[in-house]
Amino acid sequence: MDRNRNNQASPIPMGLILSLLMIAQTPSAFTLEDPFGWNDIPRSAYPGAFWMLMGSAVNSEELERNISALSEAGIRTLRMEALYPAKGSDVSPIQFLSEEWNRTAKEAIEIARSHGAVLDLWGNGWPFGGPWIQPEHASRRLEWDNGWAAVVLSETKTLTQDNGYPIFSVSFSEPGRPETAKVIRQEVGPDGAPVWEIPPGQWDVFIFRNGYTRMQVKRATTGGEGPVLDHFSLNALEDYLKPYNRLMEVVGRGGFEVTHEDSYEVYGANWTGDLPSFFRERRGYDIAPYLPLMISSSTSDLARRIRHDYRQTVEELLVEVHIKPWMEWARGWGMRTSLQAQGCPGHLVDLYGLADQPDPEAFGREGMASDGLDRRNGGYLCSKFASSGAHLNGRKLVSSETFTWLEDHFQSSLDRMRNDLDYYFLAGINHIYFHTCTYSPADVPFPGWLYYASVHMDPCQPWWRHVPQFTDYIARVQTVLQHGAPGEDVLLLYPIHDLWLDDRGSKDFLQYCQVHNFTNWMTEVAKPTHQAAVWLWEKGWKFDWCSDRTIRDQMRMEDGQIVCGDGRYRALIIPECGWLGEKTPDSIRRLAENGATVLVVGEAPQAVPTGPPSDALPNDSPEERRARLTLSASGQGSGQVIYLDSIETLADPLARAGCRRERMADSGILSIRRRFGDQTAYFIKNAGDKTFDGFLPLGKEGSAVLVGDPVQGRWGRTETRPCEGGLEARVRLLPTETRLLMTGGGSAAPWADPTVALDGRRSLDITGPWRISWRDSEKDGVQTKTLDSLLSWTEIPELTLFSGTVAYESGFEVPQAPQEGERYFLDLGQVRHSADVFLNEEQVACLWTTPFQVEVTGHLKEGGNVLRLEVINLLANRIIGLERSGVHIADRHLFVNYAYKPFDAAQWNPLPSGLLGPVRVVMRPADGP
Repeated sequence: MDRNRNNQASPIPMGLILSLLMIAQTPSAFTLEDPFGWNDIPRSAYPGAFWMLMGSAVNSEELERNISALSEAGIRTLRMEALYPAKGSDVSPIQFLSEEWNRTAKEAIEIARSHGAVLDLWGNGWPFGGPWIQPEHASRRLEWDNGWAAVVLSETKTLTQDNGYPIFSVSFSEPGRPETAKVIRQEVGPDGAPVWEIPPGQWDVFIFRNGYTRMQVKRATTGGEGPVLDHFSLNALEDYLKPYNRLMEVVGRGGFEVTHEDSYEVYGANWTGDLPSFFRERRGYDIAPYLPLMISSSTSDLARRIRHDYRQTVEELLVEVHIKPWMEWARGWGMRTSLQAQGCPGHLVDLYGLADQPDPEAFGREGMASDGLDRRNGGYLCSKFASSGAHLNGRKLVSSETFTWLEDHFQSSLDRMRNDLDYYFLAGINHIYFHTCTYSPADVPFPGWLYYASVHMDPCQPWWRHVPQFTDYIARVQTVLQHGAPGEDVLLLYPIHDLWLDDRGSKDFLQYCQVHNFTNWMTEVAKPTHQAAVWLWEKGWKFDWCSDRTIRDQMRMEDGQIVCGDGRYRALIIPECGWLGEKTPDSIRRLAENGATVLVVGEAPQAVPTGPPSDALPNDSPEERRARLTLSASGQGSGQVIYLDSIETLADPLARAGCRRERMADSGILSIRRRFGDQTAYFIKNAGDKTFDGFLPLGKEGSAVLVGDPVQGRWGRTETRPCEGGLEARVRLLPTETRLLMTGGGSAAPWADPTVALDGRRSLDITGPWRISWRDSEKDGVQTKTLDSLLSWTEIPELTLFSGTVAYESGFEVPQAPQEGERYFLDLGQVRHSADVFLNEEQVACLWTTPFQVEVTGHLKEGGNVLRLEVINLLANRIIGLERSGVHIADRHLFVNYAYKPFDAAQWNPLPSGLLGPVRVVMRPADGP
């Protein structure tokens, strides 16, 4: 069967041509006959995966076997990362970036292309580094000597370079008063070496050195071990890229689709030899006299200002000498760039916006939303920084490191993954990468080689045969989300200068924006900003994050809207905050003078000064701060800057500005929208625990709406009616269900819901008895058993630690065949964890995600019917058995549990498995909803 084929059975009426003329404005993939683009799904819409090559132990035969298995499952982009070696195979490791490795990489590219897939280039572990990094180009940190507090010198003391890290600055100050520090001029000693002369007196002496972090590449592969490079040095980057140039000469320009830089985890790196000169160029003064104050515990205005300027400089240095040159190098070889900006010491919107393909990650059991309803955790809002950076810079794809962890190993179902994945889509991600798939030779004993921290999207999984249905779901959603233009119409500033002026949570004098420390940089330092973001999200206002830099350098007014990249926005919100960049107020005023609506919550922020610092930060009056935002050079007010007391008062001015609130949020329906010319596409999800069955308000005027089911690939026209400020569309969504909507649906065939609400329905219970059967790997042939009622098969002694497929079969009677207009649905109730459905020996469906329902109208017959279900559980139970028998995965390679402790599943309890029910056939009458 063609897995891209649209299953819509009804023909498309000719009247659709007239009512869908606006579709002509959409990309060519979206036609009158195929409004969601599902008949011709592009490769980029299918998911990718982090593809881990353990020790680069690969050969032609195994590359062919591994790549073909992934491609057939619908994983069409492989992000190739060579990692630490593993045991248990006769396939030999290959030295990283050797001639043999480079030739093998070219072969892997060709094999992937032959299977309709592409390879991305990652590297040899993370962060960037390796054995070819020269010692002077390894990552650096600021060091200083202790033990020089309140020293008394009766005469001048001459200080010389010793055997420690190189000294670059020596200062002295009055004891306990670092703000009085003076830099000692470096002289040349008799032997030509540098010396510093400390005058007599009682001083605190500060000896600053260019230190090294001594950090090594994490999880490095064979031949890839070595120091992490200095991310603040262009020479270090050029050092790093030299062997990759030889690789690219072998594979050719465009051989790899994308090259990737992972999350910024350069521990302790906060300095480089060129930082003082770069600081002087950017900030207009020398940092050396202020280093004693910067490293002190002082919270004075002067200390805060110095640390602010240092943090801003470090961000600019990282961008100018590392990120931008790396991207220029990649594009020169025909590769797009993928950047995980999280963890970088800078504004995430600006950093993500540099990449061709911003790439965030969510981490941990909470995933993107801990219980499906909590929008306050870091996953969703952090990912919004990535999609916002893409929107503001015209980037079409936003990828993600998806499912780094959910549960512990082997405990995540496809249904669990789908429910978490939906929040990636809602955050604007449209090109997900599974974390991970692991290359494993065939001769490695079960379950093969596996990466130590991930949800394993690997053929060892019992549910692997159902992965194509999962990847089809992803491809259908991403086909829509990769086209059109962003549908957000509100901009929300994240106030980076508040963070740079605050020392809470700082590390090595820097403020890092990570998923892991979200509480620090968002919910504490920028608490009002976080509250504003949550309010917008929960109330259905669609927003993108922005930065001082995007306000200053990128935003312009066009037809009454703020235009930036592919985004068109109706309002800019300045949340309650203390500080803006020095030029930001002027830029806000110019936007307002040209017609922008700017909503300032609380008092107007103060502008951070530039140039040499003074002892105190400015403290202008509220009137002076407002004047800079609202008065032009002539002193006339613009009338477009509106001051509000609280976020709760944002609704009316947002509406007056033309922003569209999606009122479906009031019913627990979450959404993201895309602009398709005059049309709007929505991805929606029922995040509540109750069925929504009624008219769903859309913030879009129109007369028709198409509904698409991305699980089954069906679509049709739904009933609509006008409402105040927009349009209402008839939608039924069971808990966790998703749909795609497209306004302007015209006269397509009517929509028929693929599932049915159970309350108040006439149903026929299928109670058994159930004949179950399974193939036992330790015994010959098929084993069988009869159950009088449904229960977890872990309660059956023979199946307690079984992972795989168990078939359930039962007969039931139907009093009469379905009548005209009646629709019948099979509802399986609880399933642990997916099932293939057969009715009267015909395969009906694969049910891999909630709700476990399928229409069976055309498969039922009057009288006796036979239902067969092939149910697949999770791998955890079999792993428990292996570990208890003495087979330990951790003996083959690095493998830890969720808490990063030694992995041992022997103490786990078996997970519930099988068909739990209740199972019933539910009838929807011809005239019923």
